[in-house]
Amino acid sequence: MICMIAMVLAMSAEPAFALSKAAFQKQTVGGVKVMSVNYNTVNVSWDRVSGASGYDVYAAKHKIGRYYKVGTVTRGSTDNIGIGKCVTGKKYYFKVRAYHKTGTDKYYTKYSKVVSGKAKLAKPAMTLWLPIGTDLVRISHKKVAGANGYEIWRKAAGGKYKLIKTTKSSVLSYDDKSIKKGTTYYYRVRAFRRVEGKKVYGPYGKVKKSVVASRNGNASKYDISNITAGNSLAGLEVVFLGSSVTRGKYSDSQSFADILMKKDGVSGGYKNLASRKFAVNGTTLVDNGPKSYISRMKNAVQQIEEEQPGYKPDFLVCQLSTNDSRVKNKIGTVTGASTKLSAYDTGSVTGAIEYIAAYVKQTYKCPVIFYVVPEFTSSYFHDDHYAKMRKALLNVKKSWDGHAADANGRVLNEAGDRILILDFWGDPDYAPNFGSERNFYMVDSVHPTKAGYVLKYVPAFERFLKAMQELNNKGDADGAEGADGADDVLAPDSVPVQEDGAAPDDGAGSGADPDREAAPDGDAVQDSEAAPGDETVPDNGAGSDIHAAPGNDPAVDGGAGSDDGEIGAAA
Repeated sequence: MICMIAMVLAMSAEPAFALSKAAFQKQTVGGVKVMSVNYNTVNVSWDRVSGASGYDVYAAKHKIGRYYKVGTVTRGSTDNIGIGKCVTGKKYYFKVRAYHKTGTDKYYTKYSKVVSGKAKLAKPAMTLWLPIGTDLVRISHKKVAGANGYEIWRKAAGGKYKLIKTTKSSVLSYDDKSIKKGTTYYYRVRAFRRVEGKKVYGPYGKVKKSVVASRNGNASKYDISNITAGNSLAGLEVVFLGSSVTRGKYSDSQSFADILMKKDGVSGGYKNLASRKFAVNGTTLVDNGPKSYISRMKNAVQQIEEEQPGYKPDFLVCQLSTNDSRVKNKIGTVTGASTKLSAYDTGSVTGAIEYIAAYVKQTYKCPVIFYVVPEFTSSYFHDDHYAKMRKALLNVKKSWDGHAADANGRVLNEAGDRILILDFWGDPDYAPNFGSERNFYMVDSVHPTKAGYVLKYVPAFERFLKAMQELNNKGDADGAEGADGADDVLAPDSVPVQEDGAAPDDGAGSGADPDREAAPDGDAVQDSEAAPGDETVPDNGAGSDIHAAPGNDPAVDGGAGSDDGEIGAAA
């Protein structure tokens, strides 16, 4: 018994037939090829034969051995078939002949030439990561169907590849700690499957390169534990909602929000200050599940209300999420202030922005500060799409508050506005200038280092929050509507809210800060598949195929059943 075919195609109308029986029988099926589909399946293809009603496919273990019919195609226009239950790495021999059927009469062409092929394991799709604050390379890869394990190989520039790790099928990542800073390394991975007590290997995946360098921007001197507590913004109540930039993904979960709470005394009066930073990596404004901004916002409002009834913040700071640009979520159109939350299309970026603003207005009667991350260039986060998202935010503000930006690109925030914008992308008053030291302040195109938060983002947030606080106070003094004025156009059918935000540069120029180490060359970080529940971001540094490490490494059982027995012919 050889291989077992998986499909018999539906019957079709009998083809027009101009050849005689004798002429048809003299034909030979040509162009037969065998391609691996996965570890236990191959695809046999051929050139179509004039007048064919269908095709029979035969297989054998040896070229001159006994052939068994393993598949039949009952449609003359179909020119391939999948053959399943093959043993990984075992060579099989195939030949094909066409048949013509008229009534009860069925006759065949000559057999094709015999061709051979194997079912093979797929190439692992690999990604390299540089976990922040460490001197290691994390190698992670996708699961390969049928694999019993994986081999990870490495070489230094100019050297030879050496096997550095063999893993089980359930382990999809490995931390390489035996490396030297400033050295270029090349990595490759292949899967294997045990057949009859021996390892059968699949092909190596694409080689990836990593340059390991230190990150002075994450030095301990910039840690929040070394920041002096103060009270320059004491009494200001703020809720932070966002994803990885607000969370501090690559800076030990220390972001501008944490620094503002300690350095400036920003406090929501909430029992657990750290939990007031509602930020989850890889999440979007678009409402696509329980971790989206909208869902988490609602949960946060409910949580705060349970622990501190009647809590009313001055602002909710929300990040214009780069994850929406990563997956190119629909931009959508502006609805405008509505009395019904259901009026907003939360499946679009614009609708989600409006929903968050409306919900916060209805729940807390305070403005939302949307912050736009500094301008970046990245194929992974799609800077062109993020630019469209920024424009959509400005359009929402223009609709809701009557103004967007002036001729110089400065966003006009005034007393009584329901939507405030801290625009690190295009506002010259706040857009950071990293100069030649971007790799010191930024881990990649989007995420800051600790120094980036401390020296760039926080000063900008301090200036902006102070200015907005004064605007609101002025509005109240003048008897204007203010941040919690009476213009409550929203009906009380709302839901809880969640926060987000990231802190960009203070716009203080591009000069190097005198109180820090010299900026490093920076790790090269490129695109890759995102790790589960996390965003990945490519760096602006040297172009090597590596990424910053995700919060959680994927670990999926890549094992497959060990059905290595011979396969029976189709009935």
